[in-house]
Amino acid sequence: MKRRAGARSWGWALGALIFVSPTPAPAQLAAAVSVENDYRLRGRSVSGRRPVASAQVGFDAPAGIYGDGSAAVVATRYDGLQVLGYQLDAGYAARVGNLWTID
Repeated sequence: MKRRAGARSWGWALGALIFVSPTPAPAQLAAAVSVENDYRLRGRSVSGRRPVASAQVGFDAPAGIYGDGSAAVVATRYDGLQVLGYQLDAGYAARVGNLWTID
């Protein structure tokens, strides 16, 4: 079945309008887990060429409060799982005008 070109154009226009429409987002929670065979920083192995698992979690509240955390563990040869590192941050972001935000 052949589709009309006009209908396709309206679909793209509606998608673009929804994508760029400025609406306030509700609170947002994000999480990720990953496994890597080696953890490298600037080309050098930080994990001793051993497997690494990491997890990240982040939260953004509509009031401007946010927080993020991540941790990585490495499977060592003799000591089992060991913490490779972690990072925590939190803050507050306030909107100033239509284009700027102070963090």
